[in-house]
Amino acid sequence: MEDLDFILINEELQNYIHAIENSDHHFYIDNLELFLMIAKQLQRATVLKHEESNYRITLLECIDYTTKYLEQLDPNLAKIFTKDISTGRVNFNDSNDDFDSKSDIYDTMRGRNQTYRDNNNVHIIEENNRYTVINQIPKSFINIESAVESYDLIRALTHEFMHTYNRTDLDYTSNFLLFDELVSIYFEFDFMNYMYKQGYPKDLFLNTNIFRYNDIISDILNFIENTKLLLKIKKEGVLDQHSFNLEKMKPNERKLFLDNLHNLNDLVKEREQKRQLNHISLPEDNLIFYYHIYSKYIFGAPLAYYLSKSNDSQMPHKVLNLLKNMNKESLSDSLEHIDLSINDIRHLDFGQIVRNMKMEIIETRIKSNRNNNQSHMKL
Repeated sequence: MEDLDFILINEELQNYIHAIENSDHHFYIDNLELFLMIAKQLQRATVLKHEESNYRITLLECIDYTTKYLEQLDPNLAKIFTKDISTGRVNFNDSNDDFDSKSDIYDTMRGRNQTYRDNNNVHIIEENNRYTVINQIPKSFINIESAVESYDLIRALTHEFMHTYNRTDLDYTSNFLLFDELVSIYFEFDFMNYMYKQGYPKDLFLNTNIFRYNDIISDILNFIENTKLLLKIKKEGVLDQHSFNLEKMKPNERKLFLDNLHNLNDLVKEREQKRQLNHISLPEDNLIFYYHIYSKYIFGAPLAYYLSKSNDSQMPHKVLNLLKNMNKESLSDSLEHIDLSINDIRHLDFGQIVRNMKMEIIETRIKSNRNNNQSHMKL
């Protein structure tokens, strides 16, 4: 570890902790042990392969399904959604604009550009320079007459609308940022439940579930290592090459730890070089931009799935109440909306929740393959 610049690494980690402790994201830094516990429960999960889908849907059909779903959930939500479509706040117009550099994307995030499109995404530029991104929607989705790859992409519209609905206050609280993804992901699952009740098959949203499952575990090992680093520097104040017992680590664990530490070291050095060259340092180049964000997904997505499996018919409305009040209440009051407490969270088995999610995906895949084989036999 002699090649590591611990002066820069310490500065990076201390700056990160200071910045997050003084921001609305401080729940992550205040509860590193909780997030480490959750992450360790998820670390043995393995990524699933996406499936080819034969289902097709047009943009108008997508909007129609979403409107009907929102109507039965809360007629006022449907009205807001329809208004956002008609006024262009949710904008599906095609564009040839292609911003490849991070600075262009960052300028757009800061509200310096009013519209933004790239090759893979449609972005919603919101009021007061707030923004939401609809991910994974290909350009063909823009064309009203064309079909997108599958019904799975409706999840993005439902998910991101919930973000635009709840991002109305300029001042976000720690509660808001903690529950932000939980709420939007929950309504993905609830939308699927709604479609199943309408008689649609479960494999309609197979890739949606695979995407969400993979997204939870996509960077879990690096998250664990960085959270360990943050815990260690919070306890010890300063790190050096003698701060770590490498000999007690298993070979794979040691390699992951050293790779992660070297990546952090290289990232910080590269940013220092940019500063010296008077280049703008962007959030994407900084550890501060990522891990407190990722913590919302490993916390929110499993909980969203857990709540979606509740037998409580009022759960959608309870989560909706959480959505409407989470920027105004204490953590305990917010959790009461969904019949949980912070103590309940600490005792939930997040690993088992994600394993259940994986098992449901596998069972749906097996049934879908069996049905497809039977259809081919009939032909």
